Amino acid sequence: NIVPSAGLSLPGAGASASQIEALKIEISKTSIQVETKPVLTLEDYRARANEVSSDGTLKSLNEALKIERTRQIALAGANTDVKLDARIVLIADKKVPYSTIKSVLASAAVQGYTDFKLAVVNEGN
Repeated sequence: NIVPSAGLSLPGAGASASQIEALKIEISKTSIQVETKPVLTLEDYRARANEVSSDGTLKSLNEALKIERTRQIALAGANTDVKLDARIVLIADKKVPYSTIKSVLASAAVQGYTDFKLAVVNEGN
């Protein structure tokens, strides 16, 4: 179940879809979190310039996702029933600029997370 942090306002959508289990990345006005663990401080939804790599990825987020991916690889290697999962759910305030979302998705892709879902509030019904 996706529960945004206090003060986070998700964008709305009219389509309905079932929830999926995936790695959760949350972007708020002041931070980026991976599975509720803060990994990067933001200033008004944006990363500091020294945090952005030349390829557009975010250094601290890259490190956090690399650790998560290494953990998944170890689990998959130790248990044949566990498979690597390329899915992420991006939970972002509707005020987050596209440039920040683009950097987050680029960081995720570099670490092998290529199946993206965006969390929204269902305005239908």
